[in-house]
Amino acid sequence: MANITLENFAGIAPKIRPAKLADELATESANVRLSSGAIEAWRELSVGETVAANILTAFKYLGSWVTSTNRQSVVSGLIPNDVHDRIFYSDADYPKVRSGADIYRLGLPRPSAPVPSITTAGDSTNITDVRNQRYVVTLVDGFGVEGPSSLPTDAYEVGLGGEVTLDLTPCTVTGAYKLGGADGGFYRIYRTNTGDYGTVYQYVGQVAYGSASFVDDVAPGELQEALLSAEWVAAPDDDGVLYPDGPLQGLIKAGDNVLAGFSGNTVFFSEPGVPTAWPYYYSAGATVVGLVKIQSGILVVTTGKPYLLVGDDPSVMTDVPIESDQSCTSGPSLVDMGASAIYASPDGLVLVEGATAVLITGEFIDRDTWQGYDPTSMRGYKYEGRYLCFYGNAGLGFVVDVNGGTAAISPISGIDAYAGWNDTESDTLYLAHGTNLGIFDGGADAEFSWQSKDFIFPSPRSFSCGRIQGLAVDVNLTIYADGVTRGPYPISSTQEFRLPGGYEATTWRVKVEGTGAVDGIYLSESMSDLP
Repeated sequence: MANITLENFAGIAPKIRPAKLADELATESANVRLSSGAIEAWRELSVGETVAANILTAFKYLGSWVTSTNRQSVVSGLIPNDVHDRIFYSDADYPKVRSGADIYRLGLPRPSAPVPSITTAGDSTNITDVRNQRYVVTLVDGFGVEGPSSLPTDAYEVGLGGEVTLDLTPCTVTGAYKLGGADGGFYRIYRTNTGDYGTVYQYVGQVAYGSASFVDDVAPGELQEALLSAEWVAAPDDDGVLYPDGPLQGLIKAGDNVLAGFSGNTVFFSEPGVPTAWPYYYSAGATVVGLVKIQSGILVVTTGKPYLLVGDDPSVMTDVPIESDQSCTSGPSLVDMGASAIYASPDGLVLVEGATAVLITGEFIDRDTWQGYDPTSMRGYKYEGRYLCFYGNAGLGFVVDVNGGTAAISPISGIDAYAGWNDTESDTLYLAHGTNLGIFDGGADAEFSWQSKDFIFPSPRSFSCGRIQGLAVDVNLTIYADGVTRGPYPISSTQEFRLPGGYEATTWRVKVEGTGAVDGIYLSESMSDLP
């Protein structure tokens, strides 16, 4: 006697003809949680915080939600034991640092040079006591972080006991920096003793930001540490002349006390421990779409090939090619999965681990079907080791369980998530849908739908009875026999049941819709042959 036995369940594989599918694969699926091998429904989004509509960013900061209609890349915990509770983020305007309710530009500008004047020429009787002094000034913000130095002044000849007054008014800058008044900050002064451009600038002293002048009467032997920030620059910002490709995007924590981001086809790194200084940059072969730190390095996805930047110090990173032509269609689709990362390409989902890229959906989804999912709109999230993705604006998405290097997808619906945030402390994924910021899989039970492959028999069969195994089963069973719809039949127990007879077919397909958990679906020609 012929039977149909389904005891394992997986997602859809549109690339494969329904009759050629493995028994566990589906022709249709909606809102099915497949982690246990059974058919269960994902729960709905919980009712949570009320937020503005159409937000693109949501994260918790100091116990409260911060949301924005701009897409922001946020880094917290960069500086250990930070008394200022700083977070750093990039958006469409310019990179920023936030401390409490205060928001500033990330990075300090290069000030104009001070104007020296000799107040006391000093004793020039002994030529060995005569020195030519040049000066530079740096800005130090209210966080105590130093910026790049000004250009050097002209050289001024000063004898023993000489005194030079620096006019600091040209060193004042404009913009949203933590400088001046209650924000604090300093002018920090350095000088040489020979006047040559190539010599070392040493620390002379500092005065509060906004001071009109500084008097230098420091003897040569009293100069202190050398200037470190001569070559430092701020992160790419909204200065279209300096940065025609736009401000820094895609900010990430690239290592201990190091930030990274990109603009155009260039990846930028901050000085370790100095988030205002961005002296290191590496050119990519194409426009950069996103960055993520994985076990093997910094994965750079572009409109061309992906590659890795590998190294322990941002000044000496090595470009490691990845043998893949899969470009990234959407920066928000790029997700750190731990040792690996996943992103959307024109052909499907790409998983990168080490220096290897695999098109994990390629076995199950063809390019034309994938393009129908609008991969340019995809937004990805990590959830319980799975890749969760939403696309378009009709509340559609899918879940992928990566297994053995390939993956079928399991579609979900009803959540139009553009913003999300993983709370690692509570292991919770928050998603924004409309004006609700709720917990994914945290609400009321939803309903699932799962439809099998085509089972084809060499001769016509009449399946007249069946059984559904599971927990709290409450489903409608629909049978498609040679394309004719039979049912739906309500099934609310795990007991055997009889189906209306009187017809035979060679091609059979089954569909279940409802709640509970389905561990097995069994159809047979007689009661005695049911498992």
